[in-house]
Amino acid sequence: MNLFYLGSSCFTNDSRRQLKKRKLIVNNATQKREKYLFLLLLKIKSIKNFNFVSFGLGESNGVHKKKIFKSNNYTDIYLGYFGFGKLKYLSGILSAIIFLSTKVKSGDVLISYNTHIGYVAAVGILKIFKKITYIIEFEDFYHKSDYRYYFTKPFEKIGIILSDKFIVSSVGIKKFLEEDLKGRKFIVHSGYRNNTKTNKNSFGINKIFSSKLKLKTIKIIYTGTLDEYRGILDLIKIFSKNNSNSFELFISGDGPLKDFIIDKEKENSKITYLGNLNEEEYHNLLLRADICVNSQIPSIDINFPSKITQYLSLGKFVISTKCISLEQSEFSQLINFYDYSDSSSFWEIIESRFSKENHQSDTIIRSFNRIFDKMDKNLITGLMD
Repeated sequence: MNLFYLGSSCFTNDSRRQLKKRKLIVNNATQKREKYLFLLLLKIKSIKNFNFVSFGLGESNGVHKKKIFKSNNYTDIYLGYFGFGKLKYLSGILSAIIFLSTKVKSGDVLISYNTHIGYVAAVGILKIFKKITYIIEFEDFYHKSDYRYYFTKPFEKIGIILSDKFIVSSVGIKKFLEEDLKGRKFIVHSGYRNNTKTNKNSFGINKIFSSKLKLKTIKIIYTGTLDEYRGILDLIKIFSKNNSNSFELFISGDGPLKDFIIDKEKENSKITYLGNLNEEEYHNLLLRADICVNSQIPSIDINFPSKITQYLSLGKFVISTKCISLEQSEFSQLINFYDYSDSSSFWEIIESRFSKENHQSDTIIRSFNRIFDKMDKNLITGLMD
């Protein structure tokens, strides 16, 4: 029995150098989730060969051949493509169909990250001719305000029909899917642990903090997409209502509200926009954070914000809006929830709990690791059943 993890990222440094000409399109959050889960799957003893398959699309046009890299534990496959614009995607779909049709055998297991159009087409063909197990690993769904929602929705539905099991990142996604899928198996596994090697003297972040901070302040951090539905506008309003010089707000990420946030930074000396950070800079930023915020609005509450587990794995004081995926998660007791409709509750929680919780980072880390050990074990057990 062979396992094929159908992803889109590139998380092997050697592979990244070999694929430099492609200018790979990689989402860091996707990359971290795919990497964590795939390396966890390597513990399944019943699997003979492990394969990580990436769609491998990049910004570069032209002809890019399939690349295969073998290591002791698994094989990295980056599919080829040719052309430019939409033709690249169409050629990538063809590449996926050809590769999987020739390499996948009856009895093999395929796990796809969400429902990539290229993989859905290939799995559909395989299901007709071969007896395979297809598992979708759903981390999130696009919000209706995102144009990608309307493009991906039909393929999500096809993938769901083809699937045999699901790995989902939240109880909210499980409940949403199982309404129409009685009898299917769902395994809940949220987020990923933080396992980045850190240089605590990272020059870029140190320079920002040493030049910006004049006093010992409490650093509130927001990281992620900068759009209305992630609640960044509301967070800035809430922060601006506090006149105390004891707090500063640091924001990293990118999105449609980037220019708005840059303007707010100019208006308020206690707000700093850091832009997009590389993995090392991001990790160093979290190490210096006192309070980490998830401010997403309730209308996207079935998705589990994977950054929550990164924060908790470092023992951080986490404050979040109330949403199903977090309130009903294994981590709910480690999160401080504020009322989205009542901005005063944000500061009340910080005033009443922060000073106490701030000295319990080791306790948070131990509790987090116990929960994650259990989730990891349940995932492996569930997939072997």
